[in-house]
Amino acid sequence: MKIVEVFRSVQGEGPTTGCLTTFVRFAGCSLQCPECDTPYSWKGVNRVGESKDVDPANLLMLCVDLDPCCQYLCITGGEPLEQNHQELAQFCNLAFQRFAPTLKKIVVETAGHVSVDRFLKAVATKANLRYLKSKFQFVIDYKLPST
Repeated sequence: MKIVEVFRSVQGEGPTTGCLTTFVRFAGCSLQCPECDTPYSWKGVNRVGESKDVDPANLLMLCVDLDPCCQYLCITGGEPLEQNHQELAQFCNLAFQRFAPTLKKIVVETAGHVSVDRFLKAVATKANLRYLKSKFQFVIDYKLPST
């Protein structure tokens, strides 16, 4: 998976506004809207021109290094649902396991142009379905054709 940055900050929008959150910003977005607040992520580079290719386990370790007791994890972009769904699902399941005692929400910020169904099917198992429903939250910022 290609990530632009992993950082901690106070969430500034959506249902977890005001909560200290670990953010994972993924690279790439096919929409490239003029109003985007992170256009640097389209090309897969952070503000200083760097990006990283990481596997799910190493991405989890980057998050653990920032906050070993993560309560809120935000998956954002670019467009995170344009990543490989199997790898993204593996990362989420690893996060569920590692942060189980403290994790309150995994928030996925998406533009809404990529269906969440394939991603959810990749994440869901019979064992974690109830847990998944209680911990996942999607923030969908629909893009109108005029953007």
